Amino acid sequence: MRALVNGVTLNYEVFGGSGPWVVLSHSLMCDLTMWGAQIDALKSNYRVFAFDTRGHGASGGPEGAYSLDQLAADAKALLDSLEIKNPHWVGLSMGGMIGMTYAINFPNSFASLVLCDTTSRMPPEAQPAWKERIDIAKKDGMKALVSGTLERWFTDSFRSQPRPELEFVASLIENTSVTGYVGCCHAIHKINCCLLYTSDAADE
Repeated sequence: MRALVNGVTLNYEVFGGSGPWVVLSHSLMCDLTMWGAQIDALKSNYRVFAFDTRGHGASGGPEGAYSLDQLAADAKALLDSLEIKNPHWVGLSMGGMIGMTYAINFPNSFASLVLCDTTSRMPPEAQPAWKERIDIAKKDGMKALVSGTLERWFTDSFRSQPRPELEFVASLIENTSVTGYVGCCHAIHKINCCLLYTSDAADE
């Protein structure tokens, strides 16, 4: 399913038929299909909403540098268009950054935040690495980023044996558009969030 919001067409899927909403926000160079196991585990008790971030999967990816404010506004407009209120947000890496920015810009929007393998700040010494990755993508395409990314994301012992998970993630990386990757890289390397979040969810 798709919706035109905030100037971009975003792809999304809904799973399950009842229960509280859980929103799943994927990492850089992935799409909503990375959540397959989690969707299967959650959909019996929750309504699960997974979407492709701008520039990823089947969502639109206009040229230019994106910002986390923009990516959070995309998500807000998408959830508002579907009248999804007070969901639980689960974000991995970039998805966690988007969730933090969303919570800061639109307070009291979430029942809870689950922030996985993410950060609220990018240290200055990391900036050259992001520039290098952008240059590689522009020059050689996304396939050139597969090996280095898998080395960062998975341990040596995990990668020592043939695994379908590695092939799956490699395919997600290769299929990400250069334009979307570069746009989101610009958003990520500028992150500087200060998050103080409270919720009454524990009382529900």
